[in-house]
Amino acid sequence: MLDVAREAGPIVDVPFLNTHFFMVTEHETALEVLQNSTLFPQPSTNLVTGEPVKYIFIPQQLNGQEHMRWRRLLASYWSPGKIDALDERIREHARDLTEGLLARGECDFVQEFALRYPTTVFLEMMGLPVNELDEMLEWETAILHPDNPDPEAARLSAEESQGKVMNYFAKMIVERRAMDPAKRPVGIASAALDWQIDGRQVTDAELLSFYLLMFWLGWIP
Repeated sequence: MLDVAREAGPIVDVPFLNTHFFMVTEHETALEVLQNSTLFPQPSTNLVTGEPVKYIFIPQQLNGQEHMRWRRLLASYWSPGKIDALDERIREHARDLTEGLLARGECDFVQEFALRYPTTVFLEMMGLPVNELDEMLEWETAILHPDNPDPEAARLSAEESQGKVMNYFAKMIVERRAMDPAKRPVGIASAALDWQIDGRQVTDAELLSFYLLMFWLGWIP
């Protein structure tokens, strides 16, 4: 299918349910689209329903200078030095999971390793409880990997689970703001409570959108 699209490209009109979208198949054209937020701003409407989206992923769906300000804020957390410092802990998680499977001599690699390994690392980096992994995996599966053959039912199930994720983070914000900052769990989730953009405090709504994007990215093996 992609070969056919490339031959028809560089811009292909793709039908999707009761609507359609345009897919860019050429590298240079893709760069032009991705780097020009004036002509090609991030979408703010649902492709299926045409309604405004409930959540804007921060910073992914921000445009122009607003996007850059958030990227600068986040850069230090993903610097080579920060990641290198996590190396041994990340390897330790891999060893723990592997050793737990060795005695059985077999495993479902996707369910028992590929999903749990990166998400465990993600939870630790965010400063979220690793013992809540199973519940979060249920939400993640409903959002990113729905098994319902009915697209509309799958969309509604995904929205319901996404709402649970947002409720989880909203509760977390309230709880951690009430804590002594020195006693908050160490991680990006706690650090973000004190972030500022251009001298103003980041709002709870912005934090929720940022946490939601981190949740999505943290569950992609």
